[in-house]
Amino acid sequence: MKNLNLIKKNKDFGMNNFFEKWNSVENIGQIAEMVEKSFEKPVVIFKYSLSCGVTYSAMDSLEEKWNFESGDLHLYTVDVVGSRNLSMEISKTFSIIHQSPQLLVIRDGKCVKDMSHFRIDPKLIHPFLNTLNQTN
Repeated sequence: MKNLNLIKKNKDFGMNNFFEKWNSVENIGQIAEMVEKSFEKPVVIFKYSLSCGVTYSAMDSLEEKWNFESGDLHLYTVDVVGSRNLSMEISKTFSIIHQSPQLLVIRDGKCVKDMSHFRIDPKLIHPFLNTLNQTN
């Protein structure tokens, strides 16, 4: 999380406002909280590694094209290098293959959408999230 905090504060990256709306996953207990919250509204988890160039591409895409208010979703980030055990526990909990960068959508306790690498595209995720939000 320390690395993402640096990005948030570094105006050269241009991501300081976007990721301020996202909560950092810093302990295993938060995974159970995310599962519980997913019954209220969708949970989106962005897993990243700042040593990976594809992460920066995914972050740029999310920042430029994301059009959901933070009140519509529960938003989380996970640093897969700094919090490897958390990232692996998320993979285990939601029965997904660990990747980075990776965007997960959790609804009713299950991973219902999994995008990774260059497939992290808000244009693809928006219709899916809109459908989930309409079913509430």
